[in-house]
Amino acid sequence: LLQDHPLLTWASYRDKFLDESLRLAGCGSVLEETTHCPGCQQDVPATFRCRECVGQEMICKECMCARHLRMPLHMIEVWNGEFFARTTLEQLGICVQLGHPPGITCAYRFSPRKSFTVLHTNGIHKVDLYFCGCSGVEQWTQLRRFGWWPATPLEPQTAATSQVLKQFHLLSLQGKVTGFNYYRALELQTDNTGLLHLPDRLSSFMNIIRQYRHIQMMKRAGRGHAIDGIGGTQPGECAVLCPACPQPGLNLSDDWVDAPASEQWIYRRIIAMDANFRLKNKLRSSAANDPGFHTGLAYFVPEEGYNEHVSNYATQEEVRLLSRCSGFAAIAKANTKNTKGLRATGVGAVSCAKHEYWLPNGLGDLQKGERYCNMDYIFWSSLRGMQNTALLVSYDIACQWSKNVWERMEEAPPELQIRLDHVAVDFAIPKFHLPAHGGPCQVPYSFNYKTGVGMTDGESPERNWASLNGAANSTKEMGPGARHDTLDDHCGHANWRRVVKTGASNWTSIVRRMKAAVLNTTEQVEIFEEFTGKLIAEREEQVPGWITLVEAWDAGDHSENPYECDNESSTISEERLRLAQEEAEHEAAGTLDSAGPGRSAFLLLAMDIEDLQCVHCCQRRLEADVTALQQAQTQEARSSLLRLIFKFRTEQEARMPNIGEQYEIDDTLLSATPEKIKLYLPSDLPSEIRNRHCSAELSNIEGRLRYAQACDALDELRRHLRIRTYLNQYKLKNITGQHANTRARGLQARVDQKVRAAAARYRRCRVAYFSLVGPGDWEFRLQVLNDEDIRGLGERGVRDRELSEIELTRNWNNPERIEEGGLNPGESTRVISWLWFAVGLSADSTDPGLHNALRVEWAKARARAKRWHEEVRRIQHEMLNILRYCSTLSRRWTLARRTRAAAVDQEQYQARVPDRALAEGLQAFALRQAHMFEQLRRSFNDQWTFIRRDAEVFLSAHPRVRYPDGVAA
Repeated sequence: LLQDHPLLTWASYRDKFLDESLRLAGCGSVLEETTHCPGCQQDVPATFRCRECVGQEMICKECMCARHLRMPLHMIEVWNGEFFARTTLEQLGICVQLGHPPGITCAYRFSPRKSFTVLHTNGIHKVDLYFCGCSGVEQWTQLRRFGWWPATPLEPQTAATSQVLKQFHLLSLQGKVTGFNYYRALELQTDNTGLLHLPDRLSSFMNIIRQYRHIQMMKRAGRGHAIDGIGGTQPGECAVLCPACPQPGLNLSDDWVDAPASEQWIYRRIIAMDANFRLKNKLRSSAANDPGFHTGLAYFVPEEGYNEHVSNYATQEEVRLLSRCSGFAAIAKANTKNTKGLRATGVGAVSCAKHEYWLPNGLGDLQKGERYCNMDYIFWSSLRGMQNTALLVSYDIACQWSKNVWERMEEAPPELQIRLDHVAVDFAIPKFHLPAHGGPCQVPYSFNYKTGVGMTDGESPERNWASLNGAANSTKEMGPGARHDTLDDHCGHANWRRVVKTGASNWTSIVRRMKAAVLNTTEQVEIFEEFTGKLIAEREEQVPGWITLVEAWDAGDHSENPYECDNESSTISEERLRLAQEEAEHEAAGTLDSAGPGRSAFLLLAMDIEDLQCVHCCQRRLEADVTALQQAQTQEARSSLLRLIFKFRTEQEARMPNIGEQYEIDDTLLSATPEKIKLYLPSDLPSEIRNRHCSAELSNIEGRLRYAQACDALDELRRHLRIRTYLNQYKLKNITGQHANTRARGLQARVDQKVRAAAARYRRCRVAYFSLVGPGDWEFRLQVLNDEDIRGLGERGVRDRELSEIELTRNWNNPERIEEGGLNPGESTRVISWLWFAVGLSADSTDPGLHNALRVEWAKARARAKRWHEEVRRIQHEMLNILRYCSTLSRRWTLARRTRAAAVDQEQYQARVPDRALAEGLQAFALRQAHMFEQLRRSFNDQWTFIRRDAEVFLSAHPRVRYPDGVAA
């Protein structure tokens, strides 16, 4: 249908639209059909028209001036007999008189201010301006009361209208438009030919914008209604607070502290920390020449205390640099590079982990990387005045940062220190970042196993950075004060938009979150209850122990982990120690045969040679373009490897009789390429001839070493995959530019090479072990490693992507095939590689590995059911918190016009509010704000009525996640 393709419909009208556009360039038949002005009906030519007025009617000069006494910034054109030429109201004789109604001239007016520059949404204007001399009001005040913002209070020559300021303000916040580009657009809108000389008022416009941002923030924070004014603003007072997070005195009832201990998780604050290295700042100006108007009063930390703390503790050695968690040492080093010419290498921030609100005093500049002294102070500042009794902190390096955070807190100013006897603090790692960490971090710091967090993922800073990064290019070039004011403004805008969109009908709305939570809770609770019932029927004696274990974990006893299987693998070092101890025992007992001593060392030498051969094979694939020096180094390494093989052969002849008949021909032919020489260990020999060349004990020892080496290779492979995952995430988040990307790709290439080496070592060991022991239950633990299995927890297999792309290409013209889910189903059904399972299941129902795996799966099913059930309850309380938040602010604004005046001395009030007009303005603004919050409350309540009722019905039927016997889980 044509209405489904509006542009195709319009395409047939293009010529007609073009004709009508050209028609407007002329005066039509107006001058031919009439000789009098339609405005005054006088017999005078109507040759003027206004581009801003509706209809663009042509009238005479006198009518044009009369109509535009109240609209002095409209664009005027005059018909010169051939075309419309531009003119101005200033040229027509219009003068703007301040302090009096339009058309009234002040008897005591000052001399006219000729060519006064005014910036408006339609361009840059010059006007003749008269200031009133009878009122005694200062010139800049007259401009403000007229609706224009002067560039300076001292003899102003430039002003901007309220309309242009509001327009740019919204464009900069929503579209990240820079002041430079907006001003240049105003110039082009005024004259796009370059023939008209326009005054350069860019610096004045930028100053006005900073003033406008500051005053808007102070006005909305209620500082105009405070007797002590802007000077009495407290740190963080101008920030827009999260309406959903539990905050005593704002959106909680007075009896929240009396809630039972089992319900206190509802009132726990959950915050998230992170750093962003795209928000850099160059060394432009200084804090003395460019101070921030509200630095420390909104989202950035107060500069004085922050800089003093950083300067005192920036040189301390940080544990993070020595961290063994995957990739952090390399990333920490990368963060401290390329700091030349930068005042700040990035920004550290603290935000609400659930709802993504920036916290008051939760941002701070990072002078050189993500140092503890910076992040500590930002963390402490963001908690200033917190009254909650429980806190959960999400941070991508929480495993290291949290170790000594309370010892470091003793270095903080007293007003920022947290009383740990009043606040219970726990730490977690964001879900997307957790796979990059080592095994010991996976469960203790996982949101999945933290009581009371619901479905919080801790990744709110990443989503916040995505919107704030749009301002990175412009703020990089600003002075320190302008940058802080601008970023504060962007954070305030982001917070306020979240307040307004709380009731929006989009995928992030609270209603959709509640519907999803109820559906998933129902599903997960049914799965858990059914799973538990079957386990009790089959393993009644084991389940009570699992319940005790998992409830102890929830209570804080982490001595035994219910979410991990016992590690039954063996490392090569442990196996080597056991073999040495066994040899020592046999030698002491006199039962060691003549070939016994040094058998494990002999086999370990062979394994080292295999690793070296693998390295040389990799180098051969890269020899296409090498220098003479590199060729010489390669040849020297081959000669060294060949000497090592000859040493091995000498000992092999003593330990493996008649083995020379197997390798003699190979060694002669392959001496030039020692990386291809076969060592002929017991695992390399066919089983039918193995006993002729080596003892069963030697085969057994190699089997034990091969198994341990395979386990070591798997651990190494997992570690490098975690590093690769973290590096990929870091590169996407922080790296921009060709130079930085080239360096990052080089680091990624080195890690990929280590991944391939570990995979090759595992495959080699598994093949050897299979040759020695044959098939068995061990194959469930050491499975075949395919290329698609080599991926991290957050990565898809390369083959999966290739197949999905091929399938998409084949079915591009078959939408039904795509909608049926025939393509890659996505993250929700992605299969995790077997590498990341702690233990493989055998077919034996009495196998301890199976018991452990069932316990882990049961504990995780319980955790999923509880987290979704908590999500329903959290959203229910969030709705109530938001409604209370709106009511509280509405009540505060309603009382602002009365209580602030009554609470202080009347003389002080008169000094602050000297005239009736200001008092009326204060009252009107306060009542408007109160009305707005009341309307928001009513709107939210109307939208949530049914979903809140459905949630109450659901929770009354499912007040707890329960075991089959009815006991709460």
